[in-house]
Amino acid sequence: MKWMFVSLCEGRKSIVSEEDNTEIRKKEHQGGLYKWIDKPAFMPPYKDSKKWVNNTFWIVEMLEFMLLIICYFLFNLNGVQVIYRPIFHVMGSTSSAAMVVENIAIIFPILFILIIWGMLVQRRKPSSFGFIRHNIVKSYLKGILMGFLLLSASLLISVVTGSMKITGLSNNINVLTQIMLLFSFCIQGMGEETLCRGFFITSFSRRYPVVIAVVINSAAFAALHLMNPGVGILPEINLVLFGVSASLYFIYTENIWGIGALHGMWNYVQGNLYGVKVSGITLEDTIFSSEAVRGKELVNGGDFGLEGGIGVTIVYSAMIIVLLILMKKKKDNAAKENNAAKEDNAAKENNVAKENNVAKEDNAVKEDNAVKENNAVKESNAVKENNADVDSREVVDNSALTR
Repeated sequence: MKWMFVSLCEGRKSIVSEEDNTEIRKKEHQGGLYKWIDKPAFMPPYKDSKKWVNNTFWIVEMLEFMLLIICYFLFNLNGVQVIYRPIFHVMGSTSSAAMVVENIAIIFPILFILIIWGMLVQRRKPSSFGFIRHNIVKSYLKGILMGFLLLSASLLISVVTGSMKITGLSNNINVLTQIMLLFSFCIQGMGEETLCRGFFITSFSRRYPVVIAVVINSAAFAALHLMNPGVGILPEINLVLFGVSASLYFIYTENIWGIGALHGMWNYVQGNLYGVKVSGITLEDTIFSSEAVRGKELVNGGDFGLEGGIGVTIVYSAMIIVLLILMKKKKDNAAKENNAAKEDNAAKENNVAKENNVAKEDNAVKEDNAVKENNAVKESNAVKENNADVDSREVVDNSALTR
């Protein structure tokens, strides 16, 4: 049991160096499924450990995940007790107010995961969960737009096939209630993504390939909805597909802001904008009223809502395919840039080498010329000295003759 505790708290220990980590990543991505999904730089690096630990470490990760799920719901329940009075005072004792309270209370589990478990137990920074400081607003707005478009596409499939009808605008639309619901769903979406993507994928991938982390995390995410009303085989399949698409979006964008916004916006648009059941839950205070056509539950999802229908299956499957293509393209572009950088560096080194050789040759020529000039000067001086000696002797001889 000792190694389990050490593994849970292994963030306290030093992790492999960046050079070793790079080599491990290269080995992990040499073929098979690894060529599709790269591990983003913000995730904790791979832990180079003994084989017996690797073979059993998944048990620790699952136990840790289940422990966090329990803490997640406990902190959520306690958070409800803290914030329900002021929200009920503003919105009244309605089902929408209760939904807002439950959603906003998820901020307490988020803080628990990030601060208590992440920073104090594992000694990890918030950035390792995907809370990157770069392009926060841009990433979040993209996620909101994606959530709106994806849900609208799913609903469009149901409307075109005649399995869903939008009957018109609802009566007594309350703007403040809609703002509160949208805000609360943004927190709710971020909470689930922090637990399932920000924590689970980044922790599990410390010792296992990211592909395995994506699959197991998606299955666990679907299992969390087993108690929802109207759940069945197709709804669970769709929840797994959403888990996969959310995981890929999280990895592709390399931050949690986008997928948190997408998740929250998906739920709000589905339940409060279009008036469709959200994972089997009927919401009040909707902007539009929708009606599922009986006998076409395969498409509209029946009692579970759109997420239980084949329209969502098509949208999620298309999203996964597109994300895989984009990830492959991103990886190829990165490889091309890397190769171009290597070629550029090689060219620069080659040019430097050529310049050094030219400089050496020039210096050699200069030295040779200097030696030649020096020798010429020496020879000239020697001739001059010789001539001086001859002249001196002639003068002496002439003096002797004169005497």
